[in-house]
Amino acid sequence: MKLLYSYIILSLLSISALAQDIIKPTIMIIPDADWCIAKGDTTSDGLVDYEAAVIDDYFSSVNVGLEGLMVRDYGYECENLSAKLEDIKNTEALSMLTSEQLETLSLAATDTDICVSIAIFKKKHGPKVWFELNFKALDSSTLRVMHAESVVSPSRTGATGLIDYLVHSGVLEHFCNSLQRLFDDQIKNGRECRFDFSIDNSCDFDFNTTITDNGDSYTIEEIIGLWFSENTVSTGFVKGISNSTLSFKRTRIPLLQNGKKIDAQRFVRGMRPTLNKYGINMNIYPLGIGKAHIVLTKL
Repeated sequence: MKLLYSYIILSLLSISALAQDIIKPTIMIIPDADWCIAKGDTTSDGLVDYEAAVIDDYFSSVNVGLEGLMVRDYGYECENLSAKLEDIKNTEALSMLTSEQLETLSLAATDTDICVSIAIFKKKHGPKVWFELNFKALDSSTLRVMHAESVVSPSRTGATGLIDYLVHSGVLEHFCNSLQRLFDDQIKNGRECRFDFSIDNSCDFDFNTTITDNGDSYTIEEIIGLWFSENTVSTGFVKGISNSTLSFKRTRIPLLQNGKKIDAQRFVRGMRPTLNKYGINMNIYPLGIGKAHIVLTKL
């Protein structure tokens, strides 16, 4: 009996330790872009106005409830969209964003791993009224939809009743389990990122400039490309080159470094010693967790 008791205790301790070792993604709940546009939450330029969308009564109610559940019951760290929008208003990275990126401002400038996009609809057919909640998991690095779920709740429960229905129906548990599986895949196969390089106007070199090192000659583009080949999880990235710009798309970087999550900025910072050796400095402008703009200058 003592042996059996000891075995059970050891098993429970092992399970507890394993649970503590699980690395979870950071989450941010955002209003769905198409839902915002349909409701008229847009700027004068026709872009999504997230500041207007976050004060929507339906979104606010569901956001608070859903965020609370994901933190309390599933152990996720959640970023708040309203607070994030305030933080990024004056960030230097905004000057680097294109109009397309500005339309998804909360995604382009967030440092969360996954954005959970939600849309709430009140529907009516004759005397029958019900609420429908559609929610999608978006990879913050690529803006791709990773997973989607939908749930319908009777109108008598109201918009906030959708949260209770999510729990009792098991939909939220299935959704969170799917998020973890997708994130575990990123831990194994790397985080997909994009890096855009440009050269300061004061420089007398471009990406095709040749540098000689120990008798071997390389262009600056080749030096950068070699560094990516040696440091990324996969060498299957897509490269674009001109005299003044150089881009690396679909670049898989290690998601973890010394057991901690890293983003595009922290990863590409590791290139600095290589470029410094050739008299080149780099200024890095992060555009969220999966994008960085790098301006090369003279050291």
